Amino acid sequence: MSGDIYFKKETKQMLRVLNGTIEKFPNPVLQVSQQKLQLQQFLKINHLPEIPIYTLVVFVSRKGILHIEPNDHFHLRNVITLQEFIFKYQKLHEILTHTVWKDTDLALAKELFLREHTSEKKLI
Repeated sequence: MSGDIYFKKETKQMLRVLNGTIEKFPNPVLQVSQQKLQLQQFLKINHLPEIPIYTLVVFVSRKGILHIEPNDHFHLRNVITLQEFIFKYQKLHEILTHTVWKDTDLALAKELFLREHTSEKKLI
């Protein structure tokens, strides 16, 4: 995404200013939070053990300039650039020191994900 990208603390909105035009986009932090909730519910419905799920929005385009207010912890905590990703990944890797699922859980999850994956199904 190119242009100036603004995250608004009060409204939880993401705006882009490009060539003098302001566009509103769905907030990717809220989107990934909803996806996390859907995954948690899917696992629960299918009797799979809970797993730690971490959410993050990574901006990979070098053509976009991110603008997040210094006191906007909601977005600062969840939105990073591609250059920051390796450091976030390293921290998570250090935190996750034990195996959560058994091989049988992984096999079941794989089967369920493949079977249930369609663009039309909704979990919520």
